[in-house]
Amino acid sequence: MRAIIYGALILLSIFNVAQAETRSAEDHFFDQKLGDFKSELAAAKQDGKSGVLLMYELDDCPFCDRMKKTILNQSEVQDYFHKHFSIFFIDLKGDVAMTDFKGKQTTEKA
Repeated sequence: MRAIIYGALILLSIFNVAQAETRSAEDHFFDQKLGDFKSELAAAKQDGKSGVLLMYELDDCPFCDRMKKTILNQSEVQDYFHKHFSIFFIDLKGDVAMTDFKGKQTTEKA
């Protein structure tokens, strides 16, 4: 009997996750970065957020892709994190110039 109850709870959990509203992670999870994380942090704090959340990723990373398609696309996840953080991705192989939190000029991969 316990196995049936546990099985039913698991199915309900799966059904609830499947019914959750999803939105593109690229369009709705990440903020547009300006390249100056010192300024981004100050703006986040001014907006009443806890800080800046940096997500490191690689273009062909299957784990990054899965995270975007199964977790970061959930509207509840997106809404929660946007309430508390400004969220930016960092390409581990990127050559985009940026300013780090100490004001030093660098690149994403550095």
